[in-house]
Amino acid sequence: MAARFNSAVCASSDFRCEKQEFPAYFPQIKASSFESKEVLDSFLCEWYSEQLFALKEPILFTDQDGNKVVYRLTVLRTFANPYSIRVENADNEIILYWKECDGSGGYEPGSLITDKEIKLSVKDWKEINKYIDEMEFWDLPTEDNSNDSPPDGTTGIIEGLKNGEYIVTHWNPENVDISKLFQFLIEKTDIDYKRKRD
Repeated sequence: MAARFNSAVCASSDFRCEKQEFPAYFPQIKASSFESKEVLDSFLCEWYSEQLFALKEPILFTDQDGNKVVYRLTVLRTFANPYSIRVENADNEIILYWKECDGSGGYEPGSLITDKEIKLSVKDWKEINKYIDEMEFWDLPTEDNSNDSPPDGTTGIIEGLKNGEYIVTHWNPENVDISKLFQFLIEKTDIDYKRKRD
């Protein structure tokens, strides 16, 4: 099962990565109030938190707005720019945000170079939810326990927030098929996701 957390509980707790330059973007304690005791391990928490902080992304797991649904993909390419794609639905006002840094997903994230947003239609939102359901997103494991590494060094996480409930799953392209959702979202942005650094 996916790791599920109550955002109201998380909001009242203090979460920090071991490095103090940035906050923890994911729950890092095991509390009886959580529906699951699974969390991202400290290495992944620190790695993704640093990247998301550089991308100037909001922390989702402490968000207590029960009327908002959010999905976020964070994609880290070892030798290419890290980026995030976030879609939010608040009372059928649907916004797609995407951001990109000029560093490397496997090393230092660099500085923010892209920060854009567009409005999506209700039809778009239904399409997104169709792909979420096909993936059985809310039942994905927190971590990919496979020993196989992605062929191009690309990895990422998917987060979800709905009805005050937050989940996160770590994926790689060989073991979690996000291709339909990814393709739908990426084509609405101007991110050159196929580009590799020279």
